[in-house]
Amino acid sequence: MQTQLINRIVNEEQRLQIDITADGDTRIGYLTPITRSSLENLDLITKMTAWRNRMRSCFLTQAEVTPETTKAFLAGTVLSDPTRMLFIVYSLTQPVGTIGLKVGAPWVHGAGPREAEQAGRKLAELANLLRGSRDGHPKLMYQGEMALMEWAFRELDIDVFWTAVPSNNRLALTLHQSGGFRPTALIPLLKVEINGQTKLVPGEAGQTSPDGVYAQRIELERADFMSRRESLIVKSSYGISRRSVCEPSNPELAV
Repeated sequence: MQTQLINRIVNEEQRLQIDITADGDTRIGYLTPITRSSLENLDLITKMTAWRNRMRSCFLTQAEVTPETTKAFLAGTVLSDPTRMLFIVYSLTQPVGTIGLKVGAPWVHGAGPREAEQAGRKLAELANLLRGSRDGHPKLMYQGEMALMEWAFRELDIDVFWTAVPSNNRLALTLHQSGGFRPTALIPLLKVEINGQTKLVPGEAGQTSPDGVYAQRIELERADFMSRRESLIVKSSYGISRRSVCEPSNPELAV
């Protein structure tokens, strides 16, 4: 059911636009998914490339990307995976960033909530959170994340959302925790050589990182989100500033 809906949307058989609101009913932007025709949108791909290069220090793979490698990533990693979606975050006037989700392994950030997965619970991982432009409402990314999760909890029947954030990225951790996420495990990040480049690869929760580098895994239960829906979406006390925010992606899946 999940992959069928994702396929219909990605292949443009079903249109999707998710409004982003603040203060209950004030529209401040919207989300649209990357679809097949997005590969021909050179202006958008150029913007995404610039965002990624400007914020590449936030990612596990920090090599500079090009419009060609961005397009290849969208075609070969996002659109070819029926468990994955990448959304463009729009202000009222222009695209400003990205938010992604994944509903099946292999997970973008490596070690997911294994016990929940083994118990048959439906998991979704947040990934590719990146604000590349300062245009728009200061709470745009926060409220965009809330809107995406509400849609996925309802339409994809998700039980638990999770993600992993570098433990030293206090801004991103604060953003997520203000939305109800709770820390559950530290994931070690291990330095490895891949194609002549040193990259950080997630290990298993509970292992020790030789370099003392970790990502914090955080989780949000469906029941917690729904019970707090009004306070999370309508009366949020924390909104991310216009400063750029990003989260790392698994080096094998990143652009």
